[in-house]
Amino acid sequence: EVAASRCLEIQPDSPEGLTSLAGVEAYFRWNWPRTEELLKRAILINPRYDTAHHLYAMGCLMPQGRFAEARRQILAEEALSPLSPFIVTCVGIVLYYAGEYREALRQFDRALELQPHFHLAHWHRGWAAAELHEFDQAITSVRIAADMSGSGAQLVAALAQVHAAAGRVREAKSILRQFDGAAGSRY
Repeated sequence: EVAASRCLEIQPDSPEGLTSLAGVEAYFRWNWPRTEELLKRAILINPRYDTAHHLYAMGCLMPQGRFAEARRQILAEEALSPLSPFIVTCVGIVLYYAGEYREALRQFDRALELQPHFHLAHWHRGWAAAELHEFDQAITSVRIAADMSGSGAQLVAALAQVHAAAGRVREAKSILRQFDGAAGSRY
C-alpha cells in the first residue's frame, strides 16, 4: 500500500500504481466500490494493461458474484494474452463459478493444449468434470494435479473430495488418512 501510494504521488495516472492499490482494497479491505473505481481508472488509462483486467475480474467482480461482468473482463485479458495457460485457465474458472461447467471444461482443455503440465488447469478441470458427473475424468484430472504438486495437502484433499462426490467414500477416507498425524510434522 505504501509503495502504491508513493507511486501515485509521483505519477497519479499510473495504471500499475492504481492496480496495486486496488489489490490492497480488494484483498485486505474487501472495499469493492473503491477497488472498482481504481481499476476502472487504470483500464481507462491503459486498456491493454492485462493485470488490471485480471484483478477486476478475479479479485473484484467474482467475489461479488458478478459473473457476466467478470467474464467480460477476463476475456479482455485473454485477448491481450491468448497463449497464456494461466489466463486461459482463469477464463475457465470464471465460467465454472458462473455454472457454465461444459464451457469451463473446454477452457481447461485449451489451457492444457498450451501447457500439458499446468497443474492448475488439471485441478480445475477435475472440478468442472465432477459438476458434470463425469467422475472418472474428474478423479483423473485431480490426481494428475495432486501428483504434479508433489502431493500438496490442498490437492490431496481435493482428490478425496472428488472421490466422495463420486460416491467412492472408502477411497476418499483412505486418501484422507494420509493426513493422520501429519499436522505435527508438516503443513
